[in-house]
Amino acid sequence: MSRTTTEVLARARLAIGDSTTSPVRAGDAACLGYVVDALNIIKGARPDLFLGAFATTYESIAIGANLPINGQFFLPIAMFVGSMIESQDDESADRARGELLVKIGGGML
Repeated sequence: MSRTTTEVLARARLAIGDSTTSPVRAGDAACLGYVVDALNIIKGARPDLFLGAFATTYESIAIGANLPINGQFFLPIAMFVGSMIESQDDESADRARGELLVKIGGGML
């Protein structure tokens, strides 16, 4: 079963403690942009994962869309999205937690 962008955003927000807060620190549009960034990073490093879609560049992806990649990359993408949200938050950007999430998120990709 393919994971969706909605699941990625929910997992990312859970990791940074935004799952129960309102409003969230980053809206869906910003988070989906981070999903696109993660897909392009993965594609640059491992184009073989996108067989049949070498010419496709990911410029946008819709909320609820299936991830165009194997489910094993669900958690790394979610952690990358969470780390990007955390790094944009002024309160967290200066803390060790923000730096740790960026290392984890980027390192998993």
